[in-house]
Amino acid sequence: MRLSDQKPLDFIKQSCSALILLLYLALGSACAPMQVIDTTIRQQSLTSYNQNLTESKKVIVDEIIKMTYKPFPMDYNSYVKKWLYYYSRGKGREHMKRYLERSNRYLEYMGDILAKNSLPRELVYMSMTESGFWPYAKSPANAVGYWQFIKPTGQSYKLKISPYVDERRDFALSTQAATNYLRDLYSVFQDWRLSIAAYNCGEQCVRNGIRRKNSKNFWYLVSKKALPPETREYVPKVIAMARIALEPASYGFYNLSYQQPLDYRLISIKGDSSLSQIANYLKVPYNEIKSLNPKFKTDRVPAGSGSQLRIPSYITI
Repeated sequence: MRLSDQKPLDFIKQSCSALILLLYLALGSACAPMQVIDTTIRQQSLTSYNQNLTESKKVIVDEIIKMTYKPFPMDYNSYVKKWLYYYSRGKGREHMKRYLERSNRYLEYMGDILAKNSLPRELVYMSMTESGFWPYAKSPANAVGYWQFIKPTGQSYKLKISPYVDERRDFALSTQAATNYLRDLYSVFQDWRLSIAAYNCGEQCVRNGIRRKNSKNFWYLVSKKALPPETREYVPKVIAMARIALEPASYGFYNLSYQQPLDYRLISIKGDSSLSQIANYLKVPYNEIKSLNPKFKTDRVPAGSGSQLRIPSYITI
């Protein structure tokens, strides 16, 4: 994934205009003058009116947010079929099985972060494509973590990267960063296929392809080879993985040994410490503490690193 050039988000302005228009249309009749006889009744009516107005605003804003993002594209074509075969019957089957079994550890948490930002939950399968839900995944281009951020992009989305901490390896923080990045990309392209493509090769790369072929149809751009080969394969790969993960039995995956979902609580650490010291103090196996806190690159837990630590939920202190 490359760092994309950030452009003014004209779409936000359009959404605000739509909100104002909808408010006038939806609430215009409610704004008619009221004939009031009793002061108490008038006050009660105004209170009720204000409550209804607030609730109506919230409903309309929620509806605009829902309209902002289209559903995740579950396309089924020759490009997607190629990867469906690869991951269900071809050389990628064992990889897919491992990813599926690991996915259960993170899906609920990552999906909730996407959903709370009104993005489709299915976008979580980008992380499956990027890293197989493995925090220590690293690409030849030095992209790291669940969502494979390169360092400049990760830092631009407020992920801390230091000799001791790499928040690209934190499932919650990196998913929030990916959510923000995807929202920015969608505000530019208004299409999930193009936005996912831009996540892979960069915003300007996709813009160039659109300009050369004068089309915003992702599959047309693929057919005309207007995007890099990796990107042409990346989007159908994400869609294929989402299809398999949502219906594994339909693709021959039975009796999977799913990992248990993460079960933890947060504690605050004051001053410098280490994972081994904390594990000894809590009488918890070191590997269990380490697996819950992969953002720490060494044993050290430095002060001032936003040192909230995950510990197993069964621990009481």
